[in-house]
Amino acid sequence: MENPCTSGTASSASAADDRSPLDRADRRAGAIYGLAFGDAWGFGVEFASYQRILNVYGVRGPEFPSLAAVTDDTQMSIALAQALDDTARLGGLSPLRPTDLRKALLQRFLGWLHDPDNNRAPGNACLTALYAVERLGTEFWSTASVANSKGCGTVMRAPWLGVDSRLSDSEVGDAAALQSVLTHAHATATVSAMVTARTTRELFSGRIGAAEALDWAIEHVAARPGIDTEVLGAIWEKEGRQSAQEYLDVGWAELAEALDRARLGLHPLSDDPWGSDPCEYGGAGWIAEEALATSLLITTTFAADPVNGLRRAVATGGDSDSLAAVVGGLLGAGCGMVWPELWTQRLEPRYRSELAAIRPM
Repeated sequence: MENPCTSGTASSASAADDRSPLDRADRRAGAIYGLAFGDAWGFGVEFASYQRILNVYGVRGPEFPSLAAVTDDTQMSIALAQALDDTARLGGLSPLRPTDLRKALLQRFLGWLHDPDNNRAPGNACLTALYAVERLGTEFWSTASVANSKGCGTVMRAPWLGVDSRLSDSEVGDAAALQSVLTHAHATATVSAMVTARTTRELFSGRIGAAEALDWAIEHVAARPGIDTEVLGAIWEKEGRQSAQEYLDVGWAELAEALDRARLGLHPLSDDPWGSDPCEYGGAGWIAEEALATSLLITTTFAADPVNGLRRAVATGGDSDSLAAVVGGLLGAGCGMVWPELWTQRLEPRYRSELAAIRPM
């Protein structure tokens, strides 16, 4: 029997929909907690070089912390999940109404902006955009979005969209693009968020296994899937493009290059998973396409060993907490709630409660 964590078991969308509610719930929980665990585990070495990690902790990096403090990766993901619920209560989620979701996201993101816990090295673009929204008004969100910015903030908060069953496959991508352009105007951030969420959906549905994640993403990017351009507003004009399609084409091209570089790491890492830094292939992860590329490389390599996959994402010289958060979301969506129970107890009480309160979707 094939391992559903490594190989897809559903041959179509309808087959995926036949999965039992318990199975869907397990995968959803795996993605939610996997993201938070990766974030908390990587936080302590986020700004450490690979050599520094090797010198201090050895090749396998630090152990999971005794007090697991999450950062903006988890905090903004929680805000996004809450915004989805807010939108659903207004009837704007099934089908997706971009105006309703945009309003809810901005309200929740502004709440995060002033949260006392928002002091854990949050991304500059997110802060800059949201302070501008606060100053200008939410209707001027596209003016506030940071021009030419493609930081990984849009990718780190995208995985949970893929495990929200209230969104169709296409709506998963549209919602990911919508949340991305609120803070980061660059097309590569937009499409990287879309592909993060859509790959998570494929894993969640069982149409692919984690071992197929990188290849699936490469094929998906090559197809340049469509998008409801309403979610973009006029962000493409801000980026100096003549049309939404021209804007998106820039992103698809850059993301394709990053994924191709990451694929070069598959054989070396398969032969010796701890022999080199995965960031040497996919990039350090500070920018969106590199965050996704390196995360997919690790996810694919460690499909049969999710806990060590999370450890591998932490023990890198890149943006360790964001890489591990995305890897945790992807592997959790594909493998379910495979994380040690002890880790949940080590989360800060506030976030242990907030994660548990995320309603079934």
